[in-house]
Amino acid sequence: MHCRLLSTNQSGLCTLLPVDGAANVPNDSFKINVDKNASILRMRGCASQPHLFATGGKEHELQLWDLNASERTKPIFLGKNVKNSMVDLRVPVHISDLAFLDNEGTKLVTCTALKHVRVYDTKASQRRPVMSLDFGTEALRTLCVTPDHQ
Repeated sequence: MHCRLLSTNQSGLCTLLPVDGAANVPNDSFKINVDKNASILRMRGCASQPHLFATGGKEHELQLWDLNASERTKPIFLGKNVKNSMVDLRVPVHISDLAFLDNEGTKLVTCTALKHVRVYDTKASQRRPVMSLDFGTEALRTLCVTPDHQ
């Protein structure tokens, strides 16, 4: 088994690169769809399910991908924005970080530059977050999940 690094740019070009010196393993590139006015700001792999990775960003809602899928260019889960605000305005999407919450790769948490922490469950009957919290008074840039996933 070879070790590979998955990278992406903000427009969605993903590349799998061998990093263990295996010269006979070619680079593998594929493009994931990113809307014209959107950009990927964060990508994270699932440590316990190495074939899964998630992306999020500016006007790029949470998406879960499977490297083993026959069509890698389509997400296996596409999050949906929260409902409009109380004055019926669309809430901007600006995911600044994300992490997996479980070993199955089905629960994820995001934080946003707009002070929100959101939890998604890909097994739930909805694509919107199962929990959304306003957090603090400043933009959230990073998050960290404790080893026990609590």
